[in-house]
Amino acid sequence: YRHLFKSGITASIRLSSQQKLHGDIPFYALNTFYETRQNQDGIGGAFTQRGVSRNRIVSDGFLLFNGELRRTISSFNLGNLDCQFDLSLFSDMSYITQEYQYNIQNIPEEKQPNLISMEEQKVNLTLGPGLYFIYNTNNIISFNLGYSPNEQLGKIGIYVGSSLLF
Repeated sequence: YRHLFKSGITASIRLSSQQKLHGDIPFYALNTFYETRQNQDGIGGAFTQRGVSRNRIVSDGFLLFNGELRRTISSFNLGNLDCQFDLSLFSDMSYITQEYQYNIQNIPEEKQPNLISMEEQKVNLTLGPGLYFIYNTNNIISFNLGYSPNEQLGKIGIYVGSSLLF
């Protein structure tokens, strides 16, 4: 988190990388993103790439970027609670660095267009706005609306959480 000059805007970023170093990853573990807070999500969903359907992107290795600009729009006291509302704009991006190698002969030919993307690899981008309600500094309720320009990954995701993204 960094405050940008005296504008009242806070910038926050997270860069992550997960790579296969050796061996084969079992198919059931391909959609797992390992970090200190959680390890149940793959790329997509509220905690990795908002706007992409949960676990939609599967690979042996990837890069992940989350960026957000946040500004307080209202601050007040409610009894003994210090409260504030923040607005944000975010962008999440992922890039597959190691594709998962699978046997295409095991997939029926008529199902392949629905299950496999033969498109050339590119950066997967999502963006959107967010609203945060913060009380007593440590308790945060967040509302994020993520949009993906690539409809194959998902169109719009609405995320309601009880802590910060990162």
